Amino acid sequence: MADGGNAHKNSADNVDYEELQSFLDELGDKQHSVSEATGSLRSRIKGIIDEKGWNNAALATIRTIENKSETARADFMRTFLPMFEAMLEHKWREEMHDMLDGVGEDGPTE
Repeated sequence: MADGGNAHKNSADNVDYEELQSFLDELGDKQHSVSEATGSLRSRIKGIIDEKGWNNAALATIRTIENKSETARADFMRTFLPMFEAMLEHKWREEMHDMLDGVGEDGPTE
């Protein structure tokens, strides 16, 4: 399966805020630490993605938002949230349902 078998894990049910914030704090510490090599950060990100079954680009987007100043993040979210919610409601949710129809633990049905 192209997603590494983790399609069933990519849901809001799999995201615990405190755990996600802990990951973000840990990654931020690694990112900002001069003594840590970029390989260590990349390795930890890959480990989190493999462990949780999260999409790499989705985590990167969340990290980008998290790394903004509070003012920049608030300004970004005022626009981003309504745009995201509109796209999710009117287009993406249906696309996700279409993609997942017939997909079980063992992959797509034929």
